[in-house]
Amino acid sequence: MHTQVIGTTNAGKTESVILPWAIQDIRQGRGLILIDGKADQSLLNKLWGYTVKAGRERDFRLFSLGDLDSSSSFNPLIGGTAEEITERVFNAFEFENLYYRALQYEVMGQIMRIIEASRVTPTFERVVQLISDLPALEHQAAQLEDVSLRRWVERYKQLSTSDRDLRTSGLLSSLGQFANGKTASLFNAKENGINLDDALSKNQIIYFQLPVLLSPFLGKATGKLVLQSLQAAVANRHRGQNKEKRFFSVFLDDFSEYLYPGFVSILNKSRSANVGIVFAHQALGDIQGLGEPIANAILTNSNLKIFMRGNDPGSAEYFSKVLGTKTGTKFTERQTKGWFERVEKTGEMSVREVEEFLIHPNAFKRDLGVGQAVMLVPHEGGSKIVRIKFDRFPDVWVKGLPAVRKEKLGLLDSPAPKPKVQAAPGEVPEEEMPEAEPGSVAEGINAAALKNKNAEVTANKETA
Repeated sequence: MHTQVIGTTNAGKTESVILPWAIQDIRQGRGLILIDGKADQSLLNKLWGYTVKAGRERDFRLFSLGDLDSSSSFNPLIGGTAEEITERVFNAFEFENLYYRALQYEVMGQIMRIIEASRVTPTFERVVQLISDLPALEHQAAQLEDVSLRRWVERYKQLSTSDRDLRTSGLLSSLGQFANGKTASLFNAKENGINLDDALSKNQIIYFQLPVLLSPFLGKATGKLVLQSLQAAVANRHRGQNKEKRFFSVFLDDFSEYLYPGFVSILNKSRSANVGIVFAHQALGDIQGLGEPIANAILTNSNLKIFMRGNDPGSAEYFSKVLGTKTGTKFTERQTKGWFERVEKTGEMSVREVEEFLIHPNAFKRDLGVGQAVMLVPHEGGSKIVRIKFDRFPDVWVKGLPAVRKEKLGLLDSPAPKPKVQAAPGEVPEEEMPEAEPGSVAEGINAAALKNKNAEVTANKETA
């Protein structure tokens, strides 16, 4: 069952709902994934503390763009076909021009097919290498049996520098965020520390700390890549027909920055895979800004609703409408206006039935304290409204997270540069001849011209 938690800042979404539920999962041996766009250190400390208390340190994995020492590595290019990985990457990036997006999509797809056919581990660093280093790309393609890939490399090589830039500049800029800099070791490590297929099958505890304010591009793009990797892992879980599917929780805290349109498709499939998703956000505007299809999918697929204090009138009215109305009686007494604007009651009264909110919108704006909420709980006979005060778990002091060793995988093999042959006085160096396509007529003409010219120089020397 999916859950929607709505409440303003300091209403208690994280401390009163997400953390207690996550701690219960930890204590009961279940797995979970928590994606946090705020990167709250107190949340990490408490999550790790209760993991240690439960004796499940080996199940815990942290991925953090801010705490590089304690962070495990995560390679979103692992898992899936070349086409699936290309789609995954392009869903994470934003392209203003659809035409150039299509050109760059084609380059990325072919590079991923070459890596796939080469049976090597893909990394962002290696993708950047093959796109920008023509000798390395030629060397890799020359070892393939796939003729179509080798032909594509030849065509790509023959493009002018400006044409190649059109097809790669924006893509290289985005990929470079993952391939270079301090965080590169997180995405290009030799050992993949976090694998979401393993997380679901082995009931691991995964915490993604993605500070969108600190790293706007990298935080958003990584969040989208994580969700797409999760989508692939859920699909793989469906294929394991004979394996037990233990309940697995996914907590998305303030998710509007990294949700992508294709995530809607996971909502129905994850339920049958025994994966429950908790959406936590501040107001309706957070999901409406993602587009009507996404907003409707979240609203309609989240059967368990938790409404906490909010300042947004639209959200408060939505809460009341979801909870429903009851039939009430409204009495109206007639009045007349007398001398000097004096109002006098006539004693005549009318009675009519009206529909009233079960809980008025004002109750959500001013009557709920921190950790207090109104829940709509579905059951076989319908649904029930419950007023609840969530308990907060106290802090636990344990030894801090250990450092995680990460070794970068490295680049692919590239051909060594040809040694320069010193030309005799008067001879034409080979590198000064015009470049020609290998195997072409022009290449034969260049070779013959070079041979004749140098033979002529040698003959002149002997005559002299």
